Amino acid sequence: MWIADSSADAELKTQEQRTAAEQYVAAHFGSLLTSDEFWNTQTPQIEPFLGWRRTAAEIAARYPAVSPDELARASAIVAPQIQDLAAQSANLSENVPAGGEALRGLVASGFASIPVLVSIVCGLISVLAVPGGLVTRALRHAVVRRDGREIGRARSAIRFLVAWSPALAWIACVGVPMFGEPRVSPDVAFIVGSLALLSMVAGAAWTIAVPGRGPHDRIAGTWVVSR
Repeated sequence: MWIADSSADAELKTQEQRTAAEQYVAAHFGSLLTSDEFWNTQTPQIEPFLGWRRTAAEIAARYPAVSPDELARASAIVAPQIQDLAAQSANLSENVPAGGEALRGLVASGFASIPVLVSIVCGLISVLAVPGGLVTRALRHAVVRRDGREIGRARSAIRFLVAWSPALAWIACVGVPMFGEPRVSPDVAFIVGSLALLSMVAGAAWTIAVPGRGPHDRIAGTWVVSR
């Protein structure tokens, strides 16, 4: 928030500029300056946002109303700063992909693999701690072999890795950013990531439809039964 910036590199160098900027903001955004809904829901309740909120309230108190003449004069004074902000915003929009392109870049770059990898590690710890997994145990279910005996930790881990194998294949292709460059081109990484996602969604739908034996259970030779 350049109005609150008083450093040597501040955009507003003189008191006249700061006054004009405050009048401009008060005239255009007066209702938001003291809006509890805006400040409580649209901004984090931490510094520097809390400081900005105090500054906004002070501006609203100083300029409860701005006349047309005052607004015209203020607009002329801060015109260079407004133009700079508009140019920066346009440049940001041009250089930051949006929508599907942003999602494609996230998947292809490998950054999306970080939370997936964390989920896999946490899940693996769960199925090693309790055969079948903590969630399965909490739901009062057990994962058993063909003979009805509960599986051990080794088969529990195999079953879990089979379920996550599409995601593991994708991570193997794109890598993890902090561990080196992606192993494949962005187009291939995106295709593999899309196929992995579709495979896991299909597997989840199958498991919901047939909760006793999803595709990963069939491959691992296991069944889910009530305790």
